[in-house]
Amino acid sequence: MGETTLNSLWMPEILQSCPLGILQFDANGRICWANNRMSSYTGLSVARLIGMDGVDAQELKLDVLFHDSGLVEIQPQGRSNAFKLQCKVEELSVPNGRVRVAYFIDVTTQHQLEDKVESLILIDNLTGTLNKRGLIRELDTLVSRSRRYRNPLSIVRIDFDLSQIEDKDTFMLNAAQQLRGQVRWSDNMGRFLECSFLLILPETDEISAKILAQKQLINLQFLCADNSVNYFCAMARWQPGNDVATLLERVNSAMLEAQGQVSKTVIAVA
Repeated sequence: MGETTLNSLWMPEILQSCPLGILQFDANGRICWANNRMSSYTGLSVARLIGMDGVDAQELKLDVLFHDSGLVEIQPQGRSNAFKLQCKVEELSVPNGRVRVAYFIDVTTQHQLEDKVESLILIDNLTGTLNKRGLIRELDTLVSRSRRYRNPLSIVRIDFDLSQIEDKDTFMLNAAQQLRGQVRWSDNMGRFLECSFLLILPETDEISAKILAQKQLINLQFLCADNSVNYFCAMARWQPGNDVATLLERVNSAMLEAQGQVSKTVIAVA
């Protein structure tokens, strides 16, 4: 009949080869035991980890080892790639009292996949710019900031009438490249609808937004030089009380006004 319990003599070896990191802390909060997996995560030897306290860890930028349960990121000493670890801290009862133990599970790959999936969800397949979902998410962050700090924020919408264009995808790809080449590093842009783009201009008032929009329209004149494409421009600046939906409704209303204008250089303002 086989053994029904683990032999305590094997336990140190089992814990050392465990596929998750384990730290044990003494009554003074110092690390008193660590396994080999924690050595891999931190880039430090087990001998170097033992005896470490919060001050030592902070100097090595490893103070997350002493945090409570949750997601932590560890940059191993001497390595470029960081680990994302799910940490769980427990107080265990032992014959001599209680000990504090922290377990670290590597979730780096999982988070990389989640980030990749999220990126795919927010990016337009054709142009590589933000799609409508990505634009709304970006706007939500910036509108929240404007509501809190009263930061200026403007958006510019540019629509194209591609009814006379056979290869609409190529045109939209070229237009995206043209527009993206003119935005500032702090700005963002994306494909708002099938034939329209939205430019998000943080820290930009109405006057500055008009200037930037006018530059975009001048560049679009070369892209649409054969007059087979009509394009329209509308803009709106954030106003107190506006949420994302209200701001987009205002720029949509301005776009309807722009589409009624004869000149392509007119920028309708909401």
